[in-house]
Amino acid sequence: DMYIDNSQRSLISEVHAMTYDEANAISSISDVRCNTGAHYWLASAYSSSSLCEVMWNGSMNAGHDNCWGVRPVVSLQSGVYISGGSGTESDPYILAKE
Repeated sequence: DMYIDNSQRSLISEVHAMTYDEANAISSISDVRCNTGAHYWLASAYSSSSLCEVMWNGSMNAGHDNCWGVRPVVSLQSGVYISGGSGTESDPYILAKE
């Protein structure tokens, strides 16, 4: 519902909050691909009792309370790619299809 250009919704197959397994697959202490410069919660727990966050530098940590939101994961339909935009609110991504 947050997309300004509703005509592009058919190009998106799914949107969900990033899970622990997804973040763990792309992040480690020496690799900060999860780095957004902000703390954010993950949609699944590190363990049965601890919520997990990704810290400002991309490292993961269990059970802190200084998070600012969640990180969305957007799955595109087959053949769809980002043709422009920086992904910010003022310059959203523009999607195109092959």
